[in-house]
Amino acid sequence: MYVVTPNQAGGLSLHADWFNGWHPAVMEAILKNCVQQELDCHDGNLANGYRLSGTREGSGFEPQIVNGGLGY
Repeated sequence: MYVVTPNQAGGLSLHADWFNGWHPAVMEAILKNCVQQELDCHDGNLANGYRLSGTREGSGFEPQIVNGGLGY
């Protein structure tokens, strides 16, 4: 426990949650073929000749990179 003071703000926590809902074979394909190969596999493309079903065509729109892609 901690006490909120003028020198120590409240809301501090090391808590985090992660939930994986991907089928193991699909997750392995995404990691192996997309993430590790640094490929853009959006819109269901698995970079192995297959794609996920029920996806829609991509927009082809490249969003602007903000802050050099650093996430802030």
